[in-house]
Amino acid sequence: MFSEFCFNSKDDVFLYAAYVFSTITIIGLTVFVAYLFGKRFGEQVKQ
Repeated sequence: MFSEFCFNSKDDVFLYAAYVFSTITIIGLTVFVAYLFGKRFGEQVKQ
């Protein structure tokens, strides 16, 4: 069932590259949003 969702880096090079790029982008955006939230939250706590 799940074998249809798996793809190989040798068979589908562009799909694999898009997957890796999107994963890194999502992780980067998550870290950035957490940084902004923490910065604002820290400023609120200081006051």
